Amino acid sequence: MPPNEVHQTNDEKTIRIEYREENGTIYKTTKTYRSQKLKVLPIVAERKKWKTFGNAANDPPRINTATTKVDDEIQMQFISNKDDDKQDEEKIIQEAVSSLKKVQCRLCKADHWTAKCPYKDNL
Repeated sequence: MPPNEVHQTNDEKTIRIEYREENGTIYKTTKTYRSQKLKVLPIVAERKKWKTFGNAANDPPRINTATTKVDDEIQMQFISNKDDDKQDEEKIIQEAVSSLKKVQCRLCKADHWTAKCPYKDNL
């Protein structure tokens, strides 16, 4: 079985080739990683420099899974969505408009103002 390989590319990517054997068959796994530099707030950068304490006092700077526990994934259910809110507002407005009485002329009962009735001189 060939040894595992690690290659650096020109565009700051790392290619790791791993070989494993299962049931007499050799499998080749190729993984590509890209390094990223993240900017953090100065106060966060200062906190990362703090000396570790307790069970993690002798650990290297990275996270040690033996002493650091990541809680279970929390599922969030949002009560409202902006799109849903807009649709609800439109429905409410349409219902309000339909429930309002339309303008009705007192003279001819048509759908215009009485002051602008074309038949007011005749009636």
